[in-house]
Amino acid sequence: MNGTIWQRASSVGCILLFGLLAGGCAVLPRPAEDPVPATWHRLSEASPADSTLLVLLPGRREQPGDFERHGFFADIRPEHRLDVVTVDLHLGYYRERNLDVRLRQDILEPARQQGYRRIEMIGVSLGGLGALIYTDRFPGEVDRIVLLSPYTGGEAIVREIRAAGGLERWKPGLVEEDDRDREIWAAWRDRPPAAGDRPETLVAVGAQDRFREANALFADTFLGGRLTVIDGGHDWKTWTTLFRSLFNLGS
Repeated sequence: MNGTIWQRASSVGCILLFGLLAGGCAVLPRPAEDPVPATWHRLSEASPADSTLLVLLPGRREQPGDFERHGFFADIRPEHRLDVVTVDLHLGYYRERNLDVRLRQDILEPARQQGYRRIEMIGVSLGGLGALIYTDRFPGEVDRIVLLSPYTGGEAIVREIRAAGGLERWKPGLVEEDDRDREIWAAWRDRPPAAGDRPETLVAVGAQDRFREANALFADTFLGGRLTVIDGGHDWKTWTTLFRSLFNLGS
């Protein structure tokens, strides 16, 4: 087994990447648009060259406008030198397996043309997986990724890998087409995310989040155990609190 997450993902029938679309073929995602819709927010008074651009990726059930509605960047002041772009990277792009190309052509390349020299990618839930996919496909293009409750699998696969003594000793066996958790960890075992050129990576999660154990396994395996945990669940209140804390934006 080798290759990137894309190369190892199944394309049989109506099964989407890692089985992320629940309910089989009953509900289909929105079609992927070209270019991907995005809203740019100039919050810094400094030039793009002297500012950091934050690329915000929503989760499976979230909308890009939710970042602003939940006060995600309400405390960003001009002196922070942060600009923001919220990207409508919905499930359709994961289904079409073109999220990396759309992000690069529609967001990252235009940002560089505008003069941005530092770009960070922040993903919540499924958006966290999207950030990992991007930096795996295009290593070295993003300065830092911040993963808030990223989708990295469920409790069962975590217990299995830990019982085996860690990812290197774990044997995934035959990976079924709809076994998204085994698929993703098998891909990471054979080729760690952005191996050899991984950007600075922060993982943060709520203590009551259903992804906490999987996030902890990811942090233990790839980040030396560096994981931020606060009280909270898989929700906007927790993600907003984590974001403000990680970027020192106050209360």
